Amino acid sequence: MRSELTGPDPFDLPAPATAPLVVVSAEEYRLSRYLVLHRRWCPCTRERHGPSRRWHYALEARDLRDLLTQVWPHDTPPGFAVRDLAGRVALAACRPLLPIHPYHRTLMKEQNTMEKVPVLACPDATGKFIVHDPACGHAARLRAAKNGTGQHRTVASLPELVRDLYPAKTLEAEGLDMVMERDFEVRDCTPLPVEEPAEESFEDRAGKAVLASYSALVALATTAATVDSERARDATQRLEQRHATTSLTRRPSANLTTGDVRTHLVASSECAAWVGVQVGAEVDLPQDATDMDKAKRWVATARAMVRRFDEQWRNAMEEGGTSMGRAFKEAEEEGRRRFVNHATDALQPVADLMEPRGNW
Repeated sequence: MRSELTGPDPFDLPAPATAPLVVVSAEEYRLSRYLVLHRRWCPCTRERHGPSRRWHYALEARDLRDLLTQVWPHDTPPGFAVRDLAGRVALAACRPLLPIHPYHRTLMKEQNTMEKVPVLACPDATGKFIVHDPACGHAARLRAAKNGTGQHRTVASLPELVRDLYPAKTLEAEGLDMVMERDFEVRDCTPLPVEEPAEESFEDRAGKAVLASYSALVALATTAATVDSERARDATQRLEQRHATTSLTRRPSANLTTGDVRTHLVASSECAAWVGVQVGAEVDLPQDATDMDKAKRWVATARAMVRRFDEQWRNAMEEGGTSMGRAFKEAEEEGRRRFVNHATDALQPVADLMEPRGNW
């Protein structure tokens, strides 16, 4: 966090109370604490996912700070820095109209979750169709919406919109390209592609899913190692402080509590699982291995580790041993549960693609 001596971050100033409210929806990835912003109603919001994701519909916010305080109230205390959370936020392809500072925008990610785009085709005085976003503030769009002259469509590209609005005989006689150039104009308020999307093979989609999961797995492994190092350093400092304290009255306050030991054990257990994934994925890896080779290794190893832990939990745990032994065992299992939750969330892109085919 920024020191009080340096003053508040000028990029983090809240929006004035007179700023207009914008209605957006947010898709929250619960386990990885990740947020994807959508327009209020778009094709993305009709998707339904498992318990690892949660939809926040029709949120009213003036800016990104206002939205984050509604979705993550426990992570946004008074005076929090938006830049610290911007990296956990992405914009969907439907491009919500929420005002976002350019500095924060550079920290955010893009996520093309939408295959089709909702548009409003508004005819002008000459009969030419001007393609707008259904919620933009252009005067022509507002006038068409008021008069009911606009045509609402949800399409993947401009050629699909043209084929939907024009008879097939007209397109055959005059040509699709000629009609698009003469009778259609796409405004900058909508991300509608002006060209037909290229057909993407299953292999290409699988490759993208594997790379996305690989990126998430590496990030989670790095985070787990960092947290484990911090917990170990804190425990070491407490023990050194206790050893150096000669006063009998101050010495008990330097002791490690049960909560400190458990937190350290949980972080260590989770980090050990991620180290197992990294070692298993990179053992005997050729020197000339590509990123795709590494990604496939990481995904396969992480999935095998998740399945192994799941099988172990299906077997009933024996209740024998001392209370200290059970406490250590529970802390170890808690760390493994965290690993399984995070790894499962990271592997979701590959699972979504493979499960319908029965290959997962």
